[in-house]
Amino acid sequence: MDRQVPDSECKGLLLVADLMFASQVQGLVRSCNITLQWVRSVEQALERATADAPACLVFDVNLVGEGIDDLVAKLRANPRPPVLIGFGAHVDAASLQRARQAGCKIVLPRSKFVQEVGRCLPQWLQD
Repeated sequence: MDRQVPDSECKGLLLVADLMFASQVQGLVRSCNITLQWVRSVEQALERATADAPACLVFDVNLVGEGIDDLVAKLRANPRPPVLIGFGAHVDAASLQRARQAGCKIVLPRSKFVQEVGRCLPQWLQD
């Protein structure tokens, strides 16, 4: 399968607590001509999403927790809402399901997300 690369640099947000994991994900998508700005809190993600109109928000559903419905509603209120891509612990099926029900486009267990993000993110942004 050929990798689809956007014509110009695509910018998004990455909401995770762990700097090492943030760096890993940023490295995985760099070859796709996609830059993910690391944000550390839901409040910071909402602020950046409003100011910058990113193409996507990639986030740890376990970090967002019970506030997923509120986060999705606020992001969807933007004139150009970002594509929402969530991941989380495979053992926390309830949080993954909550993210799906809230309206996230892609929701994966963290291990599968790491395997696919570098190859699939451009496609997820286009579909």
